[in-house]
Amino acid sequence: MTFAIHNPWNQESQAKEIDFATLSAFGEINTAGEPDVVVELIDLYLTDGAERVTQIKHAAVTADRILLKKAVHTFKGSSGSLGFQHIVELCEQLERLQAQDDLKALVERLELKFAGVCAALRELRQSRIG
Repeated sequence: MTFAIHNPWNQESQAKEIDFATLSAFGEINTAGEPDVVVELIDLYLTDGAERVTQIKHAAVTADRILLKKAVHTFKGSSGSLGFQHIVELCEQLERLQAQDDLKALVERLELKFAGVCAALRELRQSRIG
C-alpha cells in the first residue's frame, strides 16, 4: 500500500510516496477477535520513533556521538523492519557522517521525513480502525 502525502516543507516535491507494503503484510497474521497487528505496530513506531528522533536531535546539539550512534542505529532498525527505506538511508548517512555542519542538515531532513511518515501512518491507522 502506498500513500502520497503533502509535505509543505519539501521544496523538491509537494508529495512523497511512502511504501507501506512491508507494514501492511503484517496484517496477514491478524487473528479474528485479536487486536490489529498493524495498528499495534503503528502505535509502537509512532511512540518509539518520536523518542529516537528526540534523542538524535539532542545528541546532535550536544555532540554526543555515543548517544547519536545508538539512537540512529536503533531508529534505522525499526524503520527498516517496517520498510521505511528513506529513513533507513538517512540513518545510514548519519552513521557515516563526520562533519558537524552536515549533521544539522541531515537531522533536519530526518525529522521532516519522520513527520511525513507519521502523518501517513496516522492516516493508515485511522483507515484500519474505521
